[in-house]
Amino acid sequence: MRFRELMADVFHCLGMSNIEGLVSMSDIKYSPIINSGIKIVERVPIRDQLVPEDVPVEIAAKKATAYDTNKEVRDENIF
Repeated sequence: MRFRELMADVFHCLGMSNIEGLVSMSDIKYSPIINSGIKIVERVPIRDQLVPEDVPVEIAAKKATAYDTNKEVRDENIF
């Protein structure tokens, strides 16, 4: 089992107080970070073009369980 609540400790040890762009669609990762006092300036969803064609069912299931930011990608050239 992974303890996502502890991942923010690593950021605190590195002296981080904010994250400019978090590339994650997971509220399970987002919530512990912000609950620890670290500010996330922008959440950047994973673009559809980066999702392999053979995993649409898995991605749909993840989106159904809070893996979605409901925001548009800020820049097509981010990667």
